[in-house]
Amino acid sequence: MSNPQIFGKRIDDVQADVGTALLQIKNRRGLTLIDMASKMGRSDDMIAKYIAGETEMGFVAWERAKDAWPELVDLVEETTADRAFRARQRALDLEPPERRDRAA
Repeated sequence: MSNPQIFGKRIDDVQADVGTALLQIKNRRGLTLIDMASKMGRSDDMIAKYIAGETEMGFVAWERAKDAWPELVDLVEETTADRAFRARQRALDLEPPERRDRAA
């Protein structure tokens, strides 16, 4: 018997992707587990388990998370290659450097 799959991915891989996305949101927004737990209606311990990919997230918690952080779905769908590419990107600074004789 084969392992169950969601959209062609193993369930463990989906849970890991969701955990990675939640961790990225936590870090980018400067949230605590308690902040996230209050938005999702879960305990901070449960949020830690979601982030670690140890526990399957229910539909209600998923919908609350999507409402709180609209970027969640895009982050879940992002591949490892996409994350690596984005990490190498640098901001394009179009401001000309200030001349030294004017700087003081």
